Amino acid sequence: MDRTPFSAVLEEMVAALPGTRGAAFIDWEGEAVDVSAEARATQARIVGAHWGIIYQQLRAACERLDLGQVLELHLRCQQEQVFLRRISSDYYLVLWGTPALVPARVRQLLHAAEGRLREEM
Repeated sequence: MDRTPFSAVLEEMVAALPGTRGAAFIDWEGEAVDVSAEARATQARIVGAHWGIIYQQLRAACERLDLGQVLELHLRCQQEQVFLRRISSDYYLVLWGTPALVPARVRQLLHAAEGRLREEM
C-alpha cells in the first residue's frame, strides 16, 4: 500500500503504544484507506474490514434505538483488545493489540489521531 497523508498519524500512534498489533483507517465501505501494522498489510486490511462490518451493524442498531451515533467501541478479549473510533460519518479508525494495552492511553491517542486525520481529509 502506498503512503498516504494518513500514514504518519497511524505509524506514530502504533509506535507510541507498546503492544499494538496494528491500526487501520477505514472508509464507509470497509475498505482500508491506510494501515500500519506489525502484521502484513493485507491482514491489517482484513481486520479493519471485519470490524467495519461490526461497526455498521452496531451503528444501525443504535440508530433504531435512538441512541445517537456510535463514537467509540472498546472490546476486551482474552488475547486481544480492539478499539474503534468514529472519525466522521464516513470514516473510522480501528486499533488492535494485546491485553496489556492501557485503555485510557489508547483513548487519548485515538482522540489526538482523530483530530489529525480530520485535518488531512
